Amino acid sequence: MNQGTQTIAISKRSEFMAGIKISLPILLAVVPFGLIAGITGVNVGLSPLQSLAGSVFIFAGAAQIAAYQLFATDAPLLILCLVMLIINLRHMMYSASIGIYTKKLSLWTRALFAYLMTDQSFAIGVLRYQQDDTSNFKHYYYFGAAGIIWLVWVVSASVGIVVGTQVPESWSLDFIVPLMFIALAIPSIQSKAKLIAACVAGISVLLFQPLPFNLALIIAAILGISVGLMSESYFEKDTK
Repeated sequence: MNQGTQTIAISKRSEFMAGIKISLPILLAVVPFGLIAGITGVNVGLSPLQSLAGSVFIFAGAAQIAAYQLFATDAPLLILCLVMLIINLRHMMYSASIGIYTKKLSLWTRALFAYLMTDQSFAIGVLRYQQDDTSNFKHYYYFGAAGIIWLVWVVSASVGIVVGTQVPESWSLDFIVPLMFIALAIPSIQSKAKLIAACVAGISVLLFQPLPFNLALIIAAILGISVGLMSESYFEKDTK
């Protein structure tokens, strides 16, 4: 994304295609994640149609799989919704950050913007908006990237659903989910504050595990985020 060497797209189609092109490497991570979402959905008791609907309408990655796991343990709907809300709180920050560039778009366009937003598409969209050029179609760049990510996600989930219905229950593929979350979490621990937050959350979920309705997950998330924010503030002051 070097502004000095990148050729700036100036039409709707070229912006859209450039967005697709820049997101192609990301799809290597979307495919296995989508497969796991599809497999997990049918393994926890959802019908193939329900599992597919989850991937189409929820489209929330980690929050979606966490919801499936809670569904499997008969957790109350309120707990399930709270967990998804906590996991997706970062999207509020994403919206505030990119919203300054999308004020002039129509309500429906902004609604589609929000629906398609993921960690990856947000990063791609912000980088494009921050480029200093006169293109009026930068949102098409975002839609190209976000759209292909959504399409590959749904297709991968669909394949996972088919695979999941064919896998014998004796194979016990439940271990895939915690392994996936570990793989996602470890690379993100890039500072002392994040390490402390991860440790507090991990210890908390073990300590509160006996609580019903998977309340341990909510408590651990709240404690981890709170301690992480306090730690980050402390380390920032310490460096000044």
